[in-house]
Amino acid sequence: MANENRISVVITADPTGAVTGIRMVGDETEKLTGRTQSLTQRLKSHWAEVSVGIYAAVRAFQSIWGLMEKAAQTDEAMASLDALTRQYGMTAQDLVSKIEQESKGLIGMGAAAKVAGDALMKGLGPDQLAQIASWSVSLSHIRAGTVSTADAFEMLSQSIATGRERGLKALVGIVDLEQKYGKYADTMSKAEKAQAMYTVVAERMAQVQATLGEDVDSAADRMERFNNSVERMKYFVGSLLLIIGQPFMAIFQVAMTLVYGLAGAFDTLVSEGARVTDWLGITEGATERWAKKADTAYGNAARSAMDALAKVGLSHRLRHRPSELSGGEMQRVAIARAIVMSPRLVLADEPTGSLDSVTGEQILAILQELNNSGATVLLVTHNSEVARRARRQLVLKDGRFVS
Repeated sequence: MANENRISVVITADPTGAVTGIRMVGDETEKLTGRTQSLTQRLKSHWAEVSVGIYAAVRAFQSIWGLMEKAAQTDEAMASLDALTRQYGMTAQDLVSKIEQESKGLIGMGAAAKVAGDALMKGLGPDQLAQIASWSVSLSHIRAGTVSTADAFEMLSQSIATGRERGLKALVGIVDLEQKYGKYADTMSKAEKAQAMYTVVAERMAQVQATLGEDVDSAADRMERFNNSVERMKYFVGSLLLIIGQPFMAIFQVAMTLVYGLAGAFDTLVSEGARVTDWLGITEGATERWAKKADTAYGNAARSAMDALAKVGLSHRLRHRPSELSGGEMQRVAIARAIVMSPRLVLADEPTGSLDSVTGEQILAILQELNNSGATVLLVTHNSEVARRARRQLVLKDGRFVS
């Protein structure tokens, strides 16, 4: 036909380029395989060195973290002690230095801060603690090798503050309040009993120290003092590491906040997607299923903690640091921490000792609720009114059960 146009397309293929490309890919694959095998061989031949290096790195990190953690704990104890010593017109450092001086350096800063904070919260005064530190030196010499000065300081302070006659008996012998105070000893409040015990122990220790005479600086004392110096050095190193590590911890916290934020966004996205698919009829009940999974994976821990704080009346202190809490509030935090996981067994040692009557009643109600739900509550108290609320009572006197 005259108007017909013919188009002829001739395709010719030169395989050279394709073959070259395939060969290049093969060569690179072989090189990668060779490098991988070479690395594997090096790891196999030097596995001992690699293992030692990894172990050393892990141990170094654990040591650094341990120093930082111990320094942070000491700082926290000092901050709490500082809050408790303000009412006496002194600082935590003043009291710790006084304890160290009276103990001739045999009680370290960390032990002094920890024990002093607990004892002040239970009613002992700074001057009494300093005197107890002095007694602890004599007791550690009498118990040579079995009780350190720091241990004697803790045991003696706790026994006097809580009225534990058994603890005092193990350290200074039998403390009989009835012999000194008569029938009045049975009607004493907890605070009065603690002060009475302090007076009796003071008389006993005055006799002991007069008998012993001037304390001799023994080799054991020098070793104990050296250990305290090492612990103080570790504290300063840990504090320095905390300062250096704070930027890295801040970065990590930001990263974790970002991760939690993304998790929350993903939770919202999935929930809305499930709601849409349910509305379109593509799925059925997906909203409820995803909501249940999200609640399980996200937020349960925080919710449980807030519920526990609410039970002890501390919801308004959620964002406060330990140094900003009173002694009673610290005790309530400890109780919240104990009940947050709904334990099967609760060990409560004087849970209402430092609380006012209203808060103490709230704490007892919480423990009663736990007991009613099936948990076993073992409670130690010197308050007969608190004891009468228990289903079973065991009375301990001079280290023996009398009923």
